[in-house]
Amino acid sequence: MNERIRLTVCGIYLILFSIFGTMLTLTIFTYIINIVYYKSKTYQLLACYVIPFISVICNDGAILFTTAIAVERILIECWNFNSQARRTRGMFISIIIIFFICCSNIDEIFIRHISTDLLDNEICIYDFDRYPIWRRIDIVSSYIHVIMPCVIHFICSVYVLTVIARRKIFNRGIENKFFCIWFEQLYLNRDFFIPPICLIFCVLPHGILGHLLRTCIPYSDKSKLRLHISFIILLFVPQMSSFILYVYPNQKYWKEFQNTIIYRKFWYCFYHRRRRLQQQIDMELQREQLRMSI
Repeated sequence: MNERIRLTVCGIYLILFSIFGTMLTLTIFTYIINIVYYKSKTYQLLACYVIPFISVICNDGAILFTTAIAVERILIECWNFNSQARRTRGMFISIIIIFFICCSNIDEIFIRHISTDLLDNEICIYDFDRYPIWRRIDIVSSYIHVIMPCVIHFICSVYVLTVIARRKIFNRGIENKFFCIWFEQLYLNRDFFIPPICLIFCVLPHGILGHLLRTCIPYSDKSKLRLHISFIILLFVPQMSSFILYVYPNQKYWKEFQNTIIYRKFWYCFYHRRRRLQQQIDMELQREQLRMSI
């Protein structure tokens, strides 16, 4: 929220990415309440219609905002767009992303309803049989939300890395060492490539298993069920790791973070605790030296 960050287009995307990630984390905690309050009619309605809709919007929205960050960075690095440009473009694209994810996930509300299973337990189910058109919309939106961000991140990362490597080769006058420079720049510009690599690694497994293969996993096959659940958990990792992905590897953002009250308080407590420990160690050494001298 520092002024020098929020005045940039990437800053707007990062703020919204962090807000969506925080909201997603809170909605995940609400699933724990299912154990205690699911028999409540009010909570059943919330857990069936409202909470899944908010959860999906936060998850898909955060992923699309990382895609917007990747595109914005490629505009800055390769087409010399001004990083301090007016925020109108960022606000306009953000509104489009939010509107798109709300409309494309509206089926999360209409195709769900509370039903009873064979053991007479009340559960929330998707009823695609009654609404076949929603099934087609769900398939198309699933491909857009999962496959499209991975493809955009991959293309942007490879393109930016290639442009930077060629620029370095041209400036240095080096030939026949393209791949050496390519990997060198991958390491030097790791703050740019850590987020897309993490997102592709976390999103693609679930996209392949849940959307491309479209396999139905039987309840008896516990190993595949656990694998499926682990892929779902992976989906939430990028949204909950905004600090690790975008702030810590980036020198500019890290310097801004060092100017915040949170960092100063943390460093103050850590410094004084370390100083006390060092004083205790010094006192123990002095006592030991006195014993040895006696």
